[in-house]
Amino acid sequence: MQKWYPGDEYVDWCAYSYFGQPDQVMIEFARMKGKPVFIAESTPVFQKGQTYFDADIKKPEIARKIWDEWFTKFFSVIEENSDVVKAFSYINVEWLSQPMWIVNVTFQQCDSRIQQSEYVSNHWKEKVSGNGYIHAAELDWSKLPQ
Repeated sequence: MQKWYPGDEYVDWCAYSYFGQPDQVMIEFARMKGKPVFIAESTPVFQKGQTYFDADIKKPEIARKIWDEWFTKFFSVIEENSDVVKAFSYINVEWLSQPMWIVNVTFQQCDSRIQQSEYVSNHWKEKVSGNGYIHAAELDWSKLPQ
């Protein structure tokens, strides 16, 4: 990453996408540079080799799997790296409703809308209402890292 890094004077934040795995390299790089990390896009995707699994949050058995295997890990990454991970954006969408994703095998079986599952929705609300999470509507811009 250092080869592509333009310099501290040009970089305010480091960012990456979280679909299945955390980018621990980016997190460590940001930590080394003293920069905050933004998980710029995130949504549950299950993959084994080149096969993508059903991630339809509307199905109760899938909702539990998604919470246990994806959301739990996602929030752990945020909380275990709270010294640098300062923001995230969750993609709350039915992927096939957007024509650009219809041919993309990664998202063909994904519906990541939290509100489609009472189980996930309740867990989400409980998690983000806790300490350490500021909602965009409540954001005090003066508290963001400069």
